[in-house]
Amino acid sequence: YRDGTFNILYVGRMDPRKGAKFLFGALPHLETALNGKFRVIVVGTGWMKKYFDALIPLKLRSRVKFAGYASPDDLPKYYRTADVYCSPATGGESFGIVLIEAMACGTPVVASDIEGYRWVIEPGREGLLVPPRSPRHLANALVELANHPDRRAAMSQAGRATAMQYSWPAVVNRIEEVYNRVLDQRRG
Repeated sequence: YRDGTFNILYVGRMDPRKGAKFLFGALPHLETALNGKFRVIVVGTGWMKKYFDALIPLKLRSRVKFAGYASPDDLPKYYRTADVYCSPATGGESFGIVLIEAMACGTPVVASDIEGYRWVIEPGREGLLVPPRSPRHLANALVELANHPDRRAAMSQAGRATAMQYSWPAVVNRIEEVYNRVLDQRRG
């Protein structure tokens, strides 16, 4: 998908909680603001795919590519082909692992401002957080990043650094520190 078109990636199940309908609701604004020079790549499956597909205005269907299921080995390829990763989840996300995956691949993030995502994104640093269930805010954030490649590049670098904090070596070191403190307290 690297052909000069601004690529927006969505990875997730096709169910209401993941918020894909709000991304699709942002399409008309994106079409106008980006002069049709964008593409939404949808990776994932689910029982609501037909419903979500029906939400896409006919004149904008060519802007959306449903890739279907991607294996864990293939996901990094999708993240790397994206200019921005978008997660419009509506809530109930305990931790933003998909945000970490995107950031580890150097992809800036636009996501809903929900509790689980606030743990991993510092707004303006690795990406942008927007009010949940708001196609207009989602579109404005995506357009902002589409129009500022330097800002995306800075977010890409910051995102990689943040993702490294969640790498297995970093996590193991923190767990060992906790165990050692507990052992020291028991001995002391």
